[in-house]
Amino acid sequence: MRTFLFFLTLLITTGAFAQEDPSKAYKKASRELGNYNLDQIANRAQLDEAKTNIDFASSMEPTSTQAQTWITKGEIYNELCNRDLRELMTNPKHKIQYPDAAKIGNEAFNKAMTLTPKKWEVKDALKGLFENAGHMNNYAAGMYAAQQYTNAYSGFSGLLNTHETLKANGQKSPLENDEKTLGDTRFATAMSALNANMPEKALPYFEQLYKDQYNAPEIYSALYELTSGKDMNASLQYLEAGRKKFPEDIGLLYTEINYYLKVNKTDVLIDKLKLAIEKEPANVSLYSTLGNVYDNLFQKEKDATKKADYLKNAEANYTKAIEMKPDYTDAIYSMGTIYFNQAAEMTKELNAMPDDFSAAGQKKYDKKKSETDEMFKKSLPYFEKVESIDPNDKNTLIALKEIYARLSNLQVSNEFKKRIEILEKGGKNDSSYFKK
Repeated sequence: MRTFLFFLTLLITTGAFAQEDPSKAYKKASRELGNYNLDQIANRAQLDEAKTNIDFASSMEPTSTQAQTWITKGEIYNELCNRDLRELMTNPKHKIQYPDAAKIGNEAFNKAMTLTPKKWEVKDALKGLFENAGHMNNYAAGMYAAQQYTNAYSGFSGLLNTHETLKANGQKSPLENDEKTLGDTRFATAMSALNANMPEKALPYFEQLYKDQYNAPEIYSALYELTSGKDMNASLQYLEAGRKKFPEDIGLLYTEINYYLKVNKTDVLIDKLKLAIEKEPANVSLYSTLGNVYDNLFQKEKDATKKADYLKNAEANYTKAIEMKPDYTDAIYSMGTIYFNQAAEMTKELNAMPDDFSAAGQKKYDKKKSETDEMFKKSLPYFEKVESIDPNDKNTLIALKEIYARLSNLQVSNEFKKRIEILEKGGKNDSSYFKK
């Protein structure tokens, strides 16, 4: 029985709220806003009551179709922002009570603009938008700092829309103090969209910033990335323009390096990577990448002298990376592959040797096999090290299985075969075979 009575009470309460006259709710909200403005300390709670009433009035007809309802709503939400700002000034730890107030207020004023041709109402809505602009900037900046990039984009783009609306109606905009203020807002909007993974929204802002010659290297790297899948010539022009304008910017240099890696222009890459190392000598990945470039050149080169030089440089850069970061598996693995690949080529030569069972022929075969085995052994410590760090790297396990089979240690080779099968079935190896 108690449950039924509670349910009945809930229905009565809900029904009473639903039957409230939205016009009365609007008038109450206007009166409460006025009382709050007369004494913001004594009547603090009336602003919250005004919010409740205007939210109801703006959701119900006929008040939801009246411009003045939305203007009042915007004014109430502007005051909610102002109240939070004042409290933040006296108490930096104050928690914002209505985080979306600026955005809701902005939407309310824009809604009012669509509902009235009356000049005085349009003027009030524009006045509200002008004040709301500062709140939108604070909201968007806060969302960006919190890495809530979709909301940041909504805030900054809303601010730009406010600027356009004010200018279209012959009003002064807070963003027209100087060109930099407007550019800064466009840049923040573009970066928010980019970080929110909304490339189609980011691109027009970056293109405008490029046209305006806004001074930020991120524009050029972003335009390169956003256009590279559509028009490679245009994307390269953006990249080249950025490198020319910001020759010291490491981010653009990395973008350029990634481009040359993508198109495999190893001859150009060496100079670019050396320049990057000069700028960031502590960046271990640069040495490893340079080692990879020399390694690729070594594998392709036919001239013995050049081949030896490329090998020497690859080893030197991998070694430098490992010295800087002893657990850097990329460089350790790559060092192992240098010797493993050489051993694999030597194996091909070994298998291609003609059958010659004479003493001289057997001696020649044994010598080649010994050299091949030694090269496999040379690669072994590097793969063992990687396995001790990551026992679930499949390529490492395959290399170890192959090497131990080549060295006739089938027991260990079979152990790695089992570990590979675990991975292929979707499992994980619990521990490393070589973990000390």
